[in-house]
Amino acid sequence: MDEDDIEIEDVENYSSKKDAGFSHQGLVMKSMSKVIEVGSKEMKAGWFEYKTDKHGNQNRVYIEDTRQVFISAVETCLMVMECDLDIDYRNEINDLIKQRNNLRDNLIKAEDDEWSSLNLFIKQKLINAGKGNIKGALDKDKRFYQIYLDECVKIYREIFKVLTNQTKKIDFYAQELIEA
Repeated sequence: MDEDDIEIEDVENYSSKKDAGFSHQGLVMKSMSKVIEVGSKEMKAGWFEYKTDKHGNQNRVYIEDTRQVFISAVETCLMVMECDLDIDYRNEINDLIKQRNNLRDNLIKAEDDEWSSLNLFIKQKLINAGKGNIKGALDKDKRFYQIYLDECVKIYREIFKVLTNQTKKIDFYAQELIEA
């Protein structure tokens, strides 16, 4: 082998097998894979299911809200990719977050207005049944909260599209080949 046959590669992204357990690209890939996994299921509200064990006891088991799981997965992916976001994609995401916040504020106002429109007798019966209203908050048992989550899924799908475009822009899909 001649001295001129040796070429020094860029070793900035090189890692040994020992370091293979942690890489930013690996974390991004893992978090994006999780979003795809949970986002490909039917988006439905959580519920309680009653199961009977072998001794005849009934247990109440919560089946998680797949909408909340998806939203949480996108938020985790956003958290992992925080350092990768450029100003344009960051602005797109901020606009989508503002859209979500406006939606929440409008639905809270609608819920508060609905509560205010009820007569005192009905309000008292609902309060006694534990179904009152907390001004400025969405009640998980009312339709406004369900509308909020359904719309949030759409918004978070758009946020995930922005994150996907960002990974393409920073060339996370490029394959690295380092030979010795």
